[in-house]
Amino acid sequence: MVMKEYFMTCRDASRQKLLRKLEEKQHFVENAYMYSLQDLIQVNDGSMVKYLDGIQSLFLTHIKEECQVKF
Repeated sequence: MVMKEYFMTCRDASRQKLLRKLEEKQHFVENAYMYSLQDLIQVNDGSMVKYLDGIQSLFLTHIKEECQVKF
């Protein structure tokens, strides 16, 4: 199960609005193959990795430690 499907199913994640953490990069939630010129610039300067590492860490913490729903 991909994270998006998990968060769409999990009531706690919905309540916490975890997918909204990607609000400035909403196109990542909708399609893994869509990106902007700004995304490429951020990949080049290293800021994209830092941004995505933070989001992934938040998501994994919820899935592995906080969530009461077990799949």
